[in-house]
Amino acid sequence: MNATILFSQIQDKLPKKIGGFKKALTANQNYSKPIMSNEELLKKLESLSETELKEVATILEKDELDSPSVCFWLHNFVLGSFGVSRFKVGHFKIGIIKLLILIIYQISYIATLLIRFDPQITFIFYLLVCAFWFIDLFSIGVFLRNKNLEKVNNIIDLVKARNAN
Repeated sequence: MNATILFSQIQDKLPKKIGGFKKALTANQNYSKPIMSNEELLKKLESLSETELKEVATILEKDELDSPSVCFWLHNFVLGSFGVSRFKVGHFKIGIIKLLILIIYQISYIATLLIRFDPQITFIFYLLVCAFWFIDLFSIGVFLRNKNLEKVNNIIDLVKARNAN
């Protein structure tokens, strides 16, 4: 196995260049910026010996990288209003906030039907649920790819540290 082959196997799960819109959505959050470029990661992989490279590949097989496609379609598109995608990328506070907003929306919707609760308040919570969901459609992929990059970098550092001793 060589570094280029290993890199090509994981490249689709690593960060891509993003435009200004996604940069604005992801600013100042955990995993909002990649710790290094993909080119730097490739150079780091190329600097490993053959045994270190095999060890990195073995660890990556056991501890798979998160799939951006699965995260988008399942965790974000289908279950996103429950905050699942935020929990997946490690943004637990925002995930809990999304879940609470959804619960409040559901309660206010039921109250609107049963006891003539103010529908404008229900509509405000509905807009919040939709806004969070829509923003996450564009931002979660960035966070997940950067998290994967950090995971690969940590595995490389671990293998280097093991073999240095």
